[in-house]
Amino acid sequence: MDDIILNTIISTLDTFLIISRDAKIRNISYNTCKMLGYSVDELRGRSFDEIVVLDDFLSKEEWVNYMIEIGGNKKSEMTLRTKEGGEAPVIFSSSAIHNNEGNPEGLLCIAYDISDRKHFENELNKAQKYTQNIIESSMDMIVAVNTDGRVTEFNRAAQRVFDYALEEVLERESDLLFEKSDTLEEMKDIIQRDGKFSGEINGIDKKGRSFPMLVSASSLYNEDGDLIGHMKILRDITKQKMADKTLRMLKMAVETMQIGITIADLSGIIMYSNTADAKMHGFDSVDILIGKEVRVFSQQKLWNPMSLEQLKQLNSWRRESTNVRQNGKVFPVQLMSNLVYDEKSTPFAVVTSCEDITERKRLEEELIKHRDHLEELVDQRTCELQRINEELLKAKEAAEEASQVKSNFLTTVSHELRTPLTSILGFTVVMQKDLASVRLINMDNAPKKALRGIRNLGESIEIIKNESERLTALINNVLDLSKIEAGKVEWEEEDVDIREVFQSALNSLSSLFEQKGLEIHSDVGEGDFTLIGDKNRLIQVVTNLLGNAIKFTDYGTIAYRLRASQNFLRCEVEDQGIGIPQDKLDKVFEKFLQIGDIIKNKPAGTGLGLPICKEIVEQHKGRIWAESVEGMGSKFIIEFPVKDNV
Repeated sequence: MDDIILNTIISTLDTFLIISRDAKIRNISYNTCKMLGYSVDELRGRSFDEIVVLDDFLSKEEWVNYMIEIGGNKKSEMTLRTKEGGEAPVIFSSSAIHNNEGNPEGLLCIAYDISDRKHFENELNKAQKYTQNIIESSMDMIVAVNTDGRVTEFNRAAQRVFDYALEEVLERESDLLFEKSDTLEEMKDIIQRDGKFSGEINGIDKKGRSFPMLVSASSLYNEDGDLIGHMKILRDITKQKMADKTLRMLKMAVETMQIGITIADLSGIIMYSNTADAKMHGFDSVDILIGKEVRVFSQQKLWNPMSLEQLKQLNSWRRESTNVRQNGKVFPVQLMSNLVYDEKSTPFAVVTSCEDITERKRLEEELIKHRDHLEELVDQRTCELQRINEELLKAKEAAEEASQVKSNFLTTVSHELRTPLTSILGFTVVMQKDLASVRLINMDNAPKKALRGIRNLGESIEIIKNESERLTALINNVLDLSKIEAGKVEWEEEDVDIREVFQSALNSLSSLFEQKGLEIHSDVGEGDFTLIGDKNRLIQVVTNLLGNAIKFTDYGTIAYRLRASQNFLRCEVEDQGIGIPQDKLDKVFEKFLQIGDIIKNKPAGTGLGLPICKEIVEQHKGRIWAESVEGMGSKFIIEFPVKDNV
């Protein structure tokens, strides 16, 4: 009776098996065998380890004895091995079996097939992994929080934007991700009330940088319908905000431009027009133009739409045209058109700038009139200049002829004057000798009248001699200056040592220094004092400067200084004479200028010496100037470029 009851109970069980202490299968249900692909006879008496996977134990006997010792009653997940080598997941519930003496003999194990549950769990795990992959690969930031407001999910995009590592945020208050504001509190209230929220809010990253975000939030519920938290999808819209701001600025700039802007599709339908364009064409509002054909701006007979291929070939083109206002009035315009391309490099619109050039055209017409008038004036002026040039040419020829006449006259006069002057000077010398002979006679008994006559005669002869010498010097200087100015002087070019030039001039003037009792002081520096030039002419310059110094200095010292630098030779002649008045300092190199009062005093020279010096110095690429304080002497400075710079 007990066996019948036991078998009846066992038959009602889904799956079971009885295992002995030596881990042998003593009995097994049909359903268990069916699950594993065996018959009852194939498994009864076989070792338990042939159908079970127990990785945590060294042997199946140890597991059986362990379960018997603890009395069983322990549920655990196990995996049974099928006949085909597959695996069947089950939950084992085991109890110890005792004999009549109360000793444990084995285990009664009931196995619940959980294959379907495992399948669903695997599918759920896959779905969770798939969902997690979506969350992690999302370009948007995804943040999940529990009902306490603590972060439970923080994807890679959120980590990148907020600059927090995952472990820095998990289980922390989500408020650290948002800038404190009324909007934040409003978002919390709406989510709590409605279970969802959509709007803008400012985020704040780890470094404290605030940035705008677009937020889409919704509540999260478990399978029982209980609220477990909220999911927030966030998007950083900093660039979008900047783009919107830039777009607004561009739109404002386009709207404030004085040039008309129109955008039309390739069929010629106006998509956009700014205020300037509408106003230029006489329309009160840009809304009137939207949807109209661009031919509304042009005369119908001039409208000639281009094909897409023609547009592509042009791409960008500039032209002048004639547009028409709403009232039918025609006006000239300057147009500049460009194709607009989409992301696939396909043209989809044409943007055209339009500038009213009415005023420019008017100015161009006036300019043409002025140009024509100017050409007339130029023609008249050209004729006048030709006439003037002809007159100047005649004047030049006359001047050259006069210059030649002057040169011939000076040559003739100098020749004619030099001959009698030479005779006069010769006779004055003879007369002075004869007069000296007369004076040797004993004049003690001569009448006073005779003595006075002899003295007056001697003075007159001396005056004749001096004036003749001055006249000769004047004639020579005039001829020299005329030849230099006329370019008829042949200049020698040789290496000249300026120190030798000064020495030659001093030698020729030594007697004058002795007569006036003047001292000469020299200050010659070191270096190369060689230049390329005409030595005799340079001696003439230095002689003239030293002669003038002697002439206008009654006592004291006359000094000359020589300095050689990398670029120039500098020569200075300084005296302690009467000096030069400031009003004449810049004029001392003009022709026939006399220093001193020529009414009270005889002229001290011809007035041509310094102009000749200036011409000679400039012929040698140099320059000469004077420095003086009246009553305190004068200084004449010459600078010559060295021979490497000539």
